[in-house]
Amino acid sequence: MYLTKQEEQMLAGECGESVQLAMEILTGVGDIYEAEEMTKIASAHTVMTPYRDIMDAGVE
Repeated sequence: MYLTKQEEQMLAGECGESVQLAMEILTGVGDIYEAEEMTKIASAHTVMTPYRDIMDAGVE
């Protein structure tokens, strides 16, 4: 997946651990779907119940 310089910095942990974890999850999902690049999103509503239920087992 192509990442911009900013996205690479985020994935490398230069913006903090929580941003790095989010990028690891997002790039992992991107790999599963063979995404070519990230999509810019201005706003979103997410339901965190699935992550709360599976916790870290879902990201390993």
